[in-house]
Amino acid sequence: MWYKEGVLNGIDIPPFWKVLRPDHLRGLVMVIGAPDSGKSTFCRYLYSQLLVHQRPCAYLDGDPGQSFLGPPTTLSLAIGDLKQPTQVWRRFVASISPRGNMLSMLTAVSRLMRKGFRQNAEVIVYDTDGLVDPLQGGIYYKFALIELLAPQAICFLSLENELQPLLNYFQRQNRHTVYHFYASSAVQPRSPDVRRQYRTAQFAAYFSSARQIEIDWREMPIWPAPRFFPNQLLALTDREGYCLSLAILLDHHVEAKRLQLLTPLSGIESIAGIHLSRLALDPQTFQTHLFAADTVSKED
Repeated sequence: MWYKEGVLNGIDIPPFWKVLRPDHLRGLVMVIGAPDSGKSTFCRYLYSQLLVHQRPCAYLDGDPGQSFLGPPTTLSLAIGDLKQPTQVWRRFVASISPRGNMLSMLTAVSRLMRKGFRQNAEVIVYDTDGLVDPLQGGIYYKFALIELLAPQAICFLSLENELQPLLNYFQRQNRHTVYHFYASSAVQPRSPDVRRQYRTAQFAAYFSSARQIEIDWREMPIWPAPRFFPNQLLALTDREGYCLSLAILLDHHVEAKRLQLLTPLSGIESIAGIHLSRLALDPQTFQTHLFAADTVSKED
């Protein structure tokens, strides 16, 4: 990441973004906007300014479908330069969208935020996902995030009036500093196909160095239950529930309680749990699809 006056990675920075003084920010700075509102560009600009001012800070990549700090289906917290972070923690949310998965998202974000502050971050920039459609529960979901996380500052990036219910409420509260910007006309919309291609490329890059391993899960907890299907995407987690690595299920033997996995994880010694999803990830094309519950084999 590089920044000079008015430009971030070749992108013009609107002058009104500079109303946020990096030396005045504290706590969680939550950035909310619809897809293609310039939200991530704004977050990276703000984070770059915190680094320039040598503030102890962290970046929370909160979009499981268009993540850039980790593979899809994960949320990541990074400290240091985003190209080569000093440390990264990840939580697996088992989905590429918050839709139908909001409790997992709330839990993951809360855990990552607390981890960041325990690592002595004075400021955490939270780049939220783009779900704000009220018909899909997006506005209520963002309301719940704000109420749960109690950010010091909320930055709204509007395309039109899609964020107005949140603005109407929180601008009249005294608990948060609220900033409202309109999206830059320079933002280029991305089609659903382009977003899918991005996810596929992210998965392909993540598994480019993967190898096959075998795990005995007789004494290893599996969440939510041992229910398996071909090419199932899962996470290998540590004792704190953070994601060590994603893996693709190649085969499973119920009686022997052994799993054959494809994963970039180099060693299995740190694995303390397995978190399953209902997503299948093709190890050749890296396309995903959702399995129905009645097609899954299970261990009774």
